[in-house]
Amino acid sequence: MYIQTKSGLDTPVAVTSPPTSSAPTSTAAQVEQPHLSHRKTVTHQDLFSELKQAIHWKQCSAAFKAICLQTFAFAERALEAKLAKDPHAQVNLVLDIDDCLVECSSFFAGMMDSDETMTPERNNEWWKNAQKKQSTPLPGALKFINKFKDNPRVHITYLTSRGNPEGIEQWTIDMLKELGFPLADAGHVRVSNPSTGRKPDHVKAIKEKNGIQECLLMGDKLSDFGEPCPKDHDNRRKWVHERKEKWGRDYIVMPNPVYGMWENLTHDMGKIDYQEKKATRDSSLRQDISFTTSSAKDDPVKARETLQGLHYVQSPAYDAYMLQLSNIAKDMAKEKQMTTRSSAVVFDIDGTLLSNSPWRARLCFDGKSGTQDSFNDWAQKQDAEAIVGMRELVNELRHQGYQIYFVTNRPSKLRESDREETLRKATEQELQGKGFMSGHDKLIMREDGNPSIEADQPAPRDKASRMQAIRDGEFNRGQRTNIKMFFGDAMKDLDIAPKEMHQGTEDNWSKSITGSMGQCCFLCPNPPFSKGWLTHYVEWAREKGIETEIVDGKSLADRTIKHWHLSDNCLVLQKEAA
Repeated sequence: MYIQTKSGLDTPVAVTSPPTSSAPTSTAAQVEQPHLSHRKTVTHQDLFSELKQAIHWKQCSAAFKAICLQTFAFAERALEAKLAKDPHAQVNLVLDIDDCLVECSSFFAGMMDSDETMTPERNNEWWKNAQKKQSTPLPGALKFINKFKDNPRVHITYLTSRGNPEGIEQWTIDMLKELGFPLADAGHVRVSNPSTGRKPDHVKAIKEKNGIQECLLMGDKLSDFGEPCPKDHDNRRKWVHERKEKWGRDYIVMPNPVYGMWENLTHDMGKIDYQEKKATRDSSLRQDISFTTSSAKDDPVKARETLQGLHYVQSPAYDAYMLQLSNIAKDMAKEKQMTTRSSAVVFDIDGTLLSNSPWRARLCFDGKSGTQDSFNDWAQKQDAEAIVGMRELVNELRHQGYQIYFVTNRPSKLRESDREETLRKATEQELQGKGFMSGHDKLIMREDGNPSIEADQPAPRDKASRMQAIRDGEFNRGQRTNIKMFFGDAMKDLDIAPKEMHQGTEDNWSKSITGSMGQCCFLCPNPPFSKGWLTHYVEWAREKGIETEIVDGKSLADRTIKHWHLSDNCLVLQKEAA
């Protein structure tokens, strides 16, 4: 197995022992593929349609809403920890705005079906008139800020990066007021731009103004955390890992797969060389070039629309989120000291402990989407990347005395007709080889805990029956087990039914959801795994009689996605003026 490096040299990679670094390692390759980059002249729509699945995830999935609740629970915990250090301690709470507190993906969705890009004219129209009508507070944002707005020991500042047209600060204040945010005034709102300085300059000024050095910073981009961040990809990842103890404690990052420092697309202004841009983006994705995609399904449209989400889960920003999740969970486990033999933790595998993004990238570059057979073929190779922070988390929880269960939807057999459980053996070997599985840990695959399944029938994918089997002691010599924590990349990995989250706000959602996210249920962001979230959206729509004639979940998401276009907004303003 080889990696094709950016220099073009092939380097052999050993995969026999677990890596000692928390940075991602892989036998996947970085290579520019002709299927997408050189097939024809690349148009604006070709390139910007790569955003679609990431925008679907933000606008349509229960998973994103749950992760917002989880991330604000992380922020609340981190802030209270700082306040608890000293009864007289005071803290600067510095909050980014766009896609940290308010949802802005309709701005970028409008680039997919038009020729619009991020021009000063379009930006200014959004900030001045459109955002307060198009954006909404992220779930959990208002509750979090309102909890601390009157606390004299917490000094709140909204700090946003925007352009410098006349009136930009007031436009920002007006938008925050319209969306119900407290403390929306000149004393609490700062705008970072070429005229006023970079964010690190503003954070320094906030500390000096308040006479307080202690800070909790929250944002969705790596440039939101008060320190200069390298511009090149490799050094950004190094920067993230050098600060691994800060994530979830001093820095709170909100996942944003639509844009960021990692994606090299959305924030380019003016004329774009789409062909060059496409080739550059494609060459930056890690993919498993040794894998043959013959068992996958031809689907070039979905392949293209998946790419932005793949860029995100291979980005330093994703690493920061997973380090944050790991740190929070480890701290909680140490504090709770749940060490009884009947206490357990459940981990999903794919998208939680192991990243299959090199497999997905390989499919995309061949214009295909995944099938169960294709995934099984790849999983048997044991070439997945260990997701950063998660090996340390599993080992810490085991050290604290928890029984570890790995509950996966992987089947035990490579093909349903096989007799040998080759995929079970491969999964055990990979978990052990990458430092996850040890001692008395239990691996529960799709068929396990489903005694009613006929021998010639495939096992159901729903994990609920296996979760109940764990509680009933089926895998623990009949001793009932108390599951204390769940980790996964889909809501059902957490034993949560997400349908109610497709409508209303957190005020209408059950306490079993709002009170568990970031407390006992931990969700890993995984926009490319559409089966894990789009299926739930379709099930909810059908129950409500919405778009019942549509059987394709993507079509449903396409019809319900919010777009904003500069031309639409100008027409509205003309009508209002008339």
